[in-house]
Amino acid sequence: MSNKRPWDLMNWAKKKSLPAIKAIFHEGQPCNNLKILWNALHSSYNSAENRAINTRFLNGINQCDNID
Repeated sequence: MSNKRPWDLMNWAKKKSLPAIKAIFHEGQPCNNLKILWNALHSSYNSAENRAINTRFLNGINQCDNID
């Protein structure tokens, strides 16, 4: 008998056949290598940096009880 971790027993947590960098598109082009992926993430972050954020949508979300 071998010990299994909980995520080993769940189908949705198992390794997927499509790597994430092949599923990400930026400006209509696939990010299919790490350099392109990094540039896409870097430019996306920098385009949002120091911009105002509208957090009013959070007002409609019910709050959960605190976990002690």
